This record gives sequence, C-alpha cells and structure tokens, in this order.
Amino acid sequence: MGADWCEPCLTVEAQLENDPPEGAFVMKHHPSVKDSSYLAASEFRFTNILGLWGLPSVIIDGEGLLSGTSQIAELNGATSNRTSASFDGITSIQLNDSTLKWETNTSGTFAEIWTLKTVKHSNEEYNLTNLAINQTHNNNGTVRVDTSGEFLVIMLHIDGPVELEIQSDAFAHGGFDPIDEDNISYSEVNSELKIPAFVFLIMLLLIMPAIYQHINQMKSTKEYEEE
Repeated sequence: MGADWCEPCLTVEAQLENDPPEGAFVMKHHPSVKDSSYLAASEFRFTNILGLWGLPSVIIDGEGLLSGTSQIAELNGATSNRTSASFDGITSIQLNDSTLKWETNTSGTFAEIWTLKTVKHSNEEYNLTNLAINQTHNNNGTVRVDTSGEFLVIMLHIDGPVELEIQSDAFAHGGFDPIDEDNISYSEVNSELKIPAFVFLIMLLLIMPAIYQHINQMKSTKEYEEE
C-alpha cells in the first residue's frame, strides 16, 4: 500500500524493486484519492477490510503487517520467519478471453480478481510494476474480468474485515504518513481544544468550595447589616 505523494513510500518502492523477498509476488495498491493512479477498490480494501490508516504498509500473505520504513526494512526477515501460508480453496480456474470460470470447495467465500499493470510514477522517473488498476469480485463461479493488464491475481475471501498480525517490534510510525492528513489534523486540533476545557473544569471544581464559602459569608454579612 503506497502513494505517489508519500515520501517514505519511495524508500519502500526501491527496496521492493532492488531486494524483493525471495519467491514472493508483490502486488501494489494506491488507495489515496490524491493519486492519479488511485483505485477505489484499493481504498476500500485499505480502510474497510484491513483497517489501515497510514502509508507505506505491507501485507504479508494476507495476514502479517509491516507499517512504515522502519518495519518494512525487516521485510525479508519477516517473510523468511513465517510458516508457509495455505492457499487452498480454489480447485479450478479457466480463463477464456475475458471470461473467468472458477470453482471452490470452501463455502461462504467469494473470489476477488485484481488486474495489475506497470504504471509510471507521477512524480519520479521510474515505473511502478504490478500496480492494481482494476478489480472484480464474484461469488457464482463465472465473471468477466479486465484483461488489459499484465497479470490477474485471484484471491479467495471470506466476507468481513481481516485481523492483521504485526510482524516487527520496530517503531511503527518511523517513516509513516497518514493517508488523510486533513482528518488527522482535525483530530489533533480537537484534542488540543479538549485539553484546556478539561483543565478549566478541574480548576472550577477546585475553587467551588471557596466560591460557596464566599457566597455564604456575603449572605451572613447582609443579614447582620439588616439586623
């Protein structure tokens, strides 16, 4: 998961290009609406399925999570330490022109088909390989797919969010940008506004006994003068 405007993503993209994990296939997503290569399906997966909020983020075998350049620097170690993931479930696949037929022996699942293509980085002089440019999902075994790319990645899913397991002890926010800085800044402003209000409330509670005593003294003085 990355973005063209995300500076830490440049480091990760270079790492994935020059030193990819052995035997791994890397699929890239641009979930940010600020990118020219933005894909709504990638944003939905980023936010609703994976529950992420910052870039860059790397998902390993659909289960492990590395966030930020400090954690992703450990990618090769994280992949080598993982036990082999099981990708059972799809029993047959046939692609005829743009019609995909698939079968599964796992009930309650659906297929997610991603079309991947090499796309030029909008700010840098290099290309992004295997970037998701389209997505189709299907649960009845036959679907028309976008074959304009270079790869089709077919994933079998159970509906609902995914609980990811962090694969590093490094500080997650090292080299990490929020995908929506506007929302983050509003949250910070709201927090800053709550702090003075909270302090004022405490001070008010502390001086309430003194105020109450002062009011009683004023009443006593007034009653004495009237007598």
